[in-house]
Amino acid sequence: VIAKAIKNNLNLKISKQNSKAAKWKFWNKFGDLLPDLSMNLSKQNRDGTFYLNSNFQSPIDETISSAGLRLNYRAFSGGTTTFLALSERYFRDAVDAKEQSQYNLTLLNSVSLYLDLLKSQASLNTNMKALERSKTNYDLASKFLKAGNGTKFDLLQADAQLARAQQNLIEQEAKFREAEINLSEHLNIELNSALKISSEEIRMINLIDDGLPVNEFLKTSFENNPDIKAALKNKKAVARQSFSTIGAF
Repeated sequence: VIAKAIKNNLNLKISKQNSKAAKWKFWNKFGDLLPDLSMNLSKQNRDGTFYLNSNFQSPIDETISSAGLRLNYRAFSGGTTTFLALSERYFRDAVDAKEQSQYNLTLLNSVSLYLDLLKSQASLNTNMKALERSKTNYDLASKFLKAGNGTKFDLLQADAQLARAQQNLIEQEAKFREAEINLSEHLNIELNSALKISSEEIRMINLIDDGLPVNEFLKTSFENNPDIKAALKNKKAVARQSFSTIGAF
């Protein structure tokens, strides 16, 4: 499920494309820091007669070619271009951090939606077994009534229990189908896909060391949280963007 989500999830794909676009925007601004390059090539053909005066003249038949390369570097742009390039660099880092955030969210949603499907499937199986027991109980109550060992009240109770079991099964089938649709949408596959977990074994997994101090946990969370990183990078980017407005001074 996790592997298919990383490959197909639409939000993650959009986040990756935003990251690529941010990189190209940075290189676009970085290119403004480079000198402008201009090239020229000319060729002239002269064919005729050169006259100095009426007594001096000379035939002309020559070809003149020239080529040139020019670099124009904006050495005194006032820092505006530099600040804009720095701003785009921080914006690029912020978008990369948001991509990491979306990646983490994709992993989290994959596990959450998988567990939702697992719980719905387990509950569905439980309700199916409860319906079978209710049917068996109703059949026994009906046989006891016919044999004279049961009462009409027992049969009515069994019938009511069977009706509740049927209703619960229908409700749980709807919840299971909803869990299937949610996971299919997350995986970007056909919404009518039949998803069923082959093994319903539930195991305990320790994600965090029980002896980890809360302060250390909070410190690690803040240092590694990509959303916080993105916010700090955006703050720096906006600051450099503000500096660019007065860069001409």
